[in-house]
Amino acid sequence: MPIKAYNSTTMLFNYLYKKLFILFVFFTTLICADFPSLGITNNINQWANKQHKVSKKHEDLHTLESNSINKAKAWLDHLSIDLAHMSNTGNDDKKRLSEVLGAYWMLYRYGSETEKKAIKVRVKDFYNYTYKTQYLNLLTQKDEPFKKNSMSYLRIMWLLKEMDFDISHLIKKFHTLKPRMDAHFSQRGPWQKSMFARYYDIFGFEKPQSIQHTENMTGLIGKELPLSKYKRLHAYMLTHQVFVAFDYGNKKTQTRFNPKELNYLRTKLPFIVKHYDSKKNWDLVSELLLSMTYLGLTEDKYFQAAYKDLLLAQNSNGSWGNYEHLRAKYGDSIETKYYLHTTGVALSAIEEKVNWHKK
Repeated sequence: MPIKAYNSTTMLFNYLYKKLFILFVFFTTLICADFPSLGITNNINQWANKQHKVSKKHEDLHTLESNSINKAKAWLDHLSIDLAHMSNTGNDDKKRLSEVLGAYWMLYRYGSETEKKAIKVRVKDFYNYTYKTQYLNLLTQKDEPFKKNSMSYLRIMWLLKEMDFDISHLIKKFHTLKPRMDAHFSQRGPWQKSMFARYYDIFGFEKPQSIQHTENMTGLIGKELPLSKYKRLHAYMLTHQVFVAFDYGNKKTQTRFNPKELNYLRTKLPFIVKHYDSKKNWDLVSELLLSMTYLGLTEDKYFQAAYKDLLLAQNSNGSWGNYEHLRAKYGDSIETKYYLHTTGVALSAIEEKVNWHKK
């Protein structure tokens, strides 16, 4: 009996020991190996999936940007612009010429050497127009068209110079225009005076007293207009004050705005761009996005939403805007009268967003 009892007890003990050992090994393996490994694997997979989504998102955005730029360029390359007819019928040849040159300058600015050569071939026809008598007629225009076209005349000079064209004939002509141009500054607002002052500095023209101290002028931004008071003209004026401060993108930094004004811009611009994005006003959205890019606000959520909307709003032919309701009235001239400006500023907003950090 004692021996039997011992044997039974021993057998039971051995059985239970083996079972406990198996359970111990099983749970130890799970706890020490599978669980941590599973957690790490899950974390790695989650991180990898997240990184893939971020990478895919950036890749998709890059593709969208590249396609938009190429489509816009193709639209510009096929755009028919009869500047002589514009001069004879509406005196807006200089405004339209400055718009098309502005769009090509943005492409030229960031293009390869091969792309720049192709752009210069296209721009050469526009450049040749600046030798024609009907283009050089600013001095004979009435006061209103003179005022409207005078800044365009200087901007065209600057754009052609930026694209390495000889503008000596335009500078020579300007000296005959200058007395009348100087007299017009009394009718200009702060940002326009600032831009004229900048052009005068670029070309070495003597500045009249009225534009000698434009850096001290207080414009819309200094007045800190509340958002409830903003209208389209206010938004337009605000963007152009920013453009002048950054020399239309030629300067990475600015010295015109003080900290208080910068804070005003950085807190108000996101809500302004959100407002005009909701209205699908692609002219203003583009100009606001340009301003936000110069001010370093591209990570703002309203910037990113409006920017994506702008990319997706491009027409299938490469232009931006919806002016077809005006075609019955203006015919094909709506391409230059309306689509050109919207397409030019939209293209600029994308080019600057893509390339601003690279400069």
